[in-house]
Amino acid sequence: MNERDIRTAFQHLKEDVMTNVQTEERLEKATKRPTWVRPAVTVFAGAAAVFIVVGAAVLAFRPSDPDPAPPATTVTSTTVTETTEEPTIVPGITAGTVLLAEFGATPAESDEVVLVDGWTVTSDGSGGLLIDRSDTITRVAADGTEMVLLNTADLSADDGSAALRLEDVAFVDGAAQAIVVVTYRQDTPDDGREFPEIFQEIWQVDVETGATSSVWSINAFESNITRVSVASDRMLVSVAFEGGTYFEYLDTAGQPIDVVGPFYDEPIGVASVPTVIDQGVLSPEGSMFVYLEIDSSTYLEGPIPVAIVSWDLDAGVETGRLELELRNGARPGRMDFDGSGVVLERYLDRTAGIEQLEPLRIESLANGQVTELDTSGRPSLAE
Repeated sequence: MNERDIRTAFQHLKEDVMTNVQTEERLEKATKRPTWVRPAVTVFAGAAAVFIVVGAAVLAFRPSDPDPAPPATTVTSTTVTETTEEPTIVPGITAGTVLLAEFGATPAESDEVVLVDGWTVTSDGSGGLLIDRSDTITRVAADGTEMVLLNTADLSADDGSAALRLEDVAFVDGAAQAIVVVTYRQDTPDDGREFPEIFQEIWQVDVETGATSSVWSINAFESNITRVSVASDRMLVSVAFEGGTYFEYLDTAGQPIDVVGPFYDEPIGVASVPTVIDQGVLSPEGSMFVYLEIDSSTYLEGPIPVAIVSWDLDAGVETGRLELELRNGARPGRMDFDGSGVVLERYLDRTAGIEQLEPLRIESLANGQVTELDTSGRPSLAE
């Protein structure tokens, strides 16, 4: 069975699940969602303590002897819209700024801040930061006003199975939306099944009002969502299942779209083909994306070859790749992309005790120059 067959089978599975258990019915049972949450006013300095602004220009990064070996090849140049003025998000933060989530010295402290993301100003002058803590998604506006958009207490599951994960911030129909993966348990009828069903859903959360909408779901018992990227009118979902990984190509309403993505002759991730694809991230205009191609066979043996692959969705062709090699036990984590360059998280597993390393910054995939940031953490790029 090739990858296309597997994806078809999983599409049928997804349709069966969504037919038998309607999304809205599950949501009514699984969540007590408010239309909005009353904002709590804080000084911005209090919120600033949870993240580090690394900088938007290459001069903000120190020269170093980075972990990866020099690239064997570089990707072709990508089209980036030129602007005469960079819009500000909050004071000192502009589009392209690298934001790093700080991790504490203990597991409890590490859970306090997971990811920070930012968005540029709109016509009404709004903008700010989104902060993903272990149990809440919080918006910090440019004036320092803080507002809790989502928290796990709003989900009906009380067994610890409910979880939130901030994936992206994007403009959908002109409104800034937090793109969040919600994981929850759905109690099942007494039909002989041993375990309750676990679902993952992609929610769009309006950063101004807190209003939520569910646009796509998956049965997380057999598959799980590893990354979601939204740009223009497209949504790219990275999905892992037992034995492989694949991409879903959707519009912002969660409906499949007709584009040509990368195709592999064998199921991705099986023992005979140790390549894993993951972390698809769209460019701001949505016409292309980058993703990671990882040789998982070396995870326990030595340096890990990782390629950052550039793919043109409109033409359906690969436009280039940047070859990296992660050494000294480093593993690839979350990647973010601004249409020109990327930031890539690195970490050490140390069997359960995750240790954050300095992320890598590639200012432009066109030249392939790799630098290492001064501070460890989980990176994101202000859009």
